Amino acid sequence: MSSTTLDAVLHNPQLPSLPAVAVELIEMTSRPDLDLRQIAALIETDQALSVKIIRTVNSSYYGLPRPCASINQAIVYLGLNCVKTLALGFCLVDSVDDDDGIGFDYASYWRHELYSAAAARLIAGATEKVEDDTAFLAALVQDIGMPALYRAFRDVYLQVIDLARGKHANLLGIEQRAIKITHAEVGAALAERWNLPPELVACIRYHHESDQANSEHQTIVRIVELSQIAAEVTGTHEVDTLARFRELSESWFGFSREESDEILRKTEEAAFELAQLFRVDLGSRERVEELLARAKSQRNGSHATLNDPRSSGKPARRLYGESALLDHAVSIGREKAAMNNVVGLFVCNCRRLKMTDGGSTNRQVQETEVIRDALYRSLTNCLDECDSIAPINDREIVFITIGTDEGQLRRQAEELRRKVANVTVRLVGISPNGVVHASIDMGIRLAICHVEPGTERPDREQYRRLLTAAREFPIDNEKAIQAATVNPPGAPSMVQAA
Repeated sequence: MSSTTLDAVLHNPQLPSLPAVAVELIEMTSRPDLDLRQIAALIETDQALSVKIIRTVNSSYYGLPRPCASINQAIVYLGLNCVKTLALGFCLVDSVDDDDGIGFDYASYWRHELYSAAAARLIAGATEKVEDDTAFLAALVQDIGMPALYRAFRDVYLQVIDLARGKHANLLGIEQRAIKITHAEVGAALAERWNLPPELVACIRYHHESDQANSEHQTIVRIVELSQIAAEVTGTHEVDTLARFRELSESWFGFSREESDEILRKTEEAAFELAQLFRVDLGSRERVEELLARAKSQRNGSHATLNDPRSSGKPARRLYGESALLDHAVSIGREKAAMNNVVGLFVCNCRRLKMTDGGSTNRQVQETEVIRDALYRSLTNCLDECDSIAPINDREIVFITIGTDEGQLRRQAEELRRKVANVTVRLVGISPNGVVHASIDMGIRLAICHVEPGTERPDREQYRRLLTAAREFPIDNEKAIQAATVNPPGAPSMVQAA
């Protein structure tokens, strides 16, 4: 993070700011001598805010047995934390509103936040480890840094959003490369300036990287990270994102597939109710039930790989996201008794498709879920000595291996590229004419790290540096394989591409 850039963003006169009632509410609720009547009186000084809160607590979203007529009653019926959450939530929506009518897509922004907030409340309720209203507010404010960055960088930040191609998980890496600061860092700085509680600051700072949060806050941060994946499931309709939500739900909180799917169904219902209360247009989306049915259809083999004698063999285990990849890399390093080798991190993506009718294309279709999934299946069938591979965004699939020298790893990359090119895949959903048969021309960016005898095995940060080095190579469409050596602890140095 660049401190100079952060200072420039925080001193921007158009930075989102909390209304006075919200600032005073935060200050009052932090006092040990809390007076509920004073808090109710404070909220009631803002008539519009009071009306919104009363309307919300009387909605079916809360399902009170009898109507609530005042803020005092709302606090009695639902508790101070719930009323505080609603007050701050409505204040934030008002403060982060469309400032110029063009540019930043505030409607899309608030759709994502409402789905996340609805999911976070449900996940917290299911875990019974975090107050559901606190999780709701944490998810609602997790991306507060995005409008702040837009107001600071305008068109430059709009280009960053365009490069993410609708995938929220892609933003952090693109932001860091383009403007040297992320929305998570800016949002956390804003939250600290507003004196939001430490658990909310942690959620904003680490909602894409919950493994980096301290143990005190990790549960709520994981709830928020999982909630934004749930929002992506409902927003992108990708089966792969659904699979990641299910896996992390089980890994972090022990939810079964049925329980995870039920959370998604209830999130959809809750988001529709919240959208009416917060005056947010959810637009047109595929229903969750339709997505679940499509996922079941694909799991039953509707996208099987053809013409590959190894397709019936045991597939490599699929990891989900950068964090799981780095954890796995450390674990396989520990399994090697002698690390007098080189470690290679392969980043693979589809450069173009070669249709079986003789044509080829490098259209944007190659970046869709269907193409990425086809590349994943091809890699799974062609990897001989790799037990796990990780799709880390909508374009890149990564795996790590240990070899004897750099030459061997580059030869392995070329051999893998040729194997994938010889596999014919069925592509469903990219053509109005039905199934398309094609082969994949794959590009590989390879980062290599030497491990000398007697030295420490690579740790998580070294693997992260390898991944960063591979992903930051300049794209060269003329070279199918590009490689660099990362010599700890220095920066990557380019070597001749294979």
